[in-house]
Amino acid sequence: MKTIWKYCIGIIVMLSIVACEDDETVNPISKDVEINFSPIKEIAENGEKVPVALVFSEKTAISGQVEVRISSSFEPAFTTSPAAENGLITLDINANTDSVSFFINPVNNDVIDPDRTIDLEIAKVSEGFETGEKHKASLKVLDDDKNEVPANQVKVNFTVSEMTLIENNSQGITVDIALSAPAPQGEIRLFLAGFTENLIVEGHEIVDEEVTLIISKGEMDASFVIKPIYNTKLSGGTNVTISLSSMSEGFLPGTQTYFTLYIKDVELMGKPKSFESVSTSDRYKETYVYNEEGKINYVYWESETPGFRSGTKTYYYSENGLIERINTGVEQDQYFYSEDGRIVRSETFDYGVMKAYSLYDYDEAGNLGGKADYSRQSDGSYKETFVMIYLFDFDHNLYKHLIYVPTAGEDDYDLISTRTYEGYIPGSSNRFPVEIIGTVPMQKRLPGSYRQEENGFNMLFTFSYTTDPTTGQVLSRTATSSYGNQETTYSYY
Repeated sequence: MKTIWKYCIGIIVMLSIVACEDDETVNPISKDVEINFSPIKEIAENGEKVPVALVFSEKTAISGQVEVRISSSFEPAFTTSPAAENGLITLDINANTDSVSFFINPVNNDVIDPDRTIDLEIAKVSEGFETGEKHKASLKVLDDDKNEVPANQVKVNFTVSEMTLIENNSQGITVDIALSAPAPQGEIRLFLAGFTENLIVEGHEIVDEEVTLIISKGEMDASFVIKPIYNTKLSGGTNVTISLSSMSEGFLPGTQTYFTLYIKDVELMGKPKSFESVSTSDRYKETYVYNEEGKINYVYWESETPGFRSGTKTYYYSENGLIERINTGVEQDQYFYSEDGRIVRSETFDYGVMKAYSLYDYDEAGNLGGKADYSRQSDGSYKETFVMIYLFDFDHNLYKHLIYVPTAGEDDYDLISTRTYEGYIPGSSNRFPVEIIGTVPMQKRLPGSYRQEENGFNMLFTFSYTTDPTTGQVLSRTATSSYGNQETTYSYY
């Protein structure tokens, strides 16, 4: 989650107790993510806005942008959201998503026009993405002024704009459609945009991203049941937009012509998502993305101290499940080596050169008890620079962190810093614990205070927390001291 110790002698007034990273580059990924248009159909001139989805070939590992070129000979007849500039729509891509959307809003007029077509094309993508085979699409706008709408036309509306479904809900959810008057015999066709592989519509076949509902004469409403396809792996969840595609004579789209279904991944729910610490002089944030086994895959970090910096840490694991490598940028890696199920050594490389290594030792209770750091010297040799001693309470919570530096005498060390955690809250759960080795927690409970003693200073920080009354999850932490306060907020999937 967060690595707390900077190995330096100066005073560190850092209430969140997190270390800033030196690297500002983002990991290159092994292959580009393809972007394609999801199938789109047609829209009535007097209809509501229609979503246009761009789907990705896999969950995104990084953020980016995609530009969509939109062209037609009748631009006054529609607008877009977000707005197009010089015929281009720019969409931001967030990490850990499988699609991005924009909307086309038809502009109704009272003139009889021919049906018209809007042409769409993926014009540009940022690094890490590429256009797929379906990089072009067309949307037909149907003129509504050719014939007067019959007075007895039945308006069709979804009753909600969004719904949430947990992937292990075997009962599914019922989606209701309201009809403004007794219906004639006919059909209503629904268009599904997004990852439809994660769901089924009970009793209906999805053909070309569409589902057809049969409406009996006299009905005042319609409904269908969506069931998720449950898997036991962590997939991150997905979103699907369902809209009214077309309908038989006697029906007319109303005002609520689409809704968004959020399918939540049960394996991801409740896992730590991010923390952000803010004080008067700095800000630091980390966001976590998990792999299918539920282990951390990526950590995106941002800092302002005050200049903005950001980067990505990518985690790799050995067959025994222990951390094996953390990549922090191009040719910047920390490798970990284990014996008997414990990490005993790590090596830090920069462009193929080992810049430092660390040795780890454990106490009788299995806690990380010590760490010795060695740094590369100008002659290529390695010199011991710091020795850390970690003391734990009986509940496996880090109590003291002692930092020593070697002196001129053999096996002689000077204590330069003492950091103490006290007042652990019984029964609490620390979902964002201190970590010396990535993914290896040093705390089970929430500490009530943190004291830092070094260079003649004695700084005490007291912690107070707010929690969700339903889940018990910690939502925020306030660190208070005579040196200033800091607010840390936490979020969960």
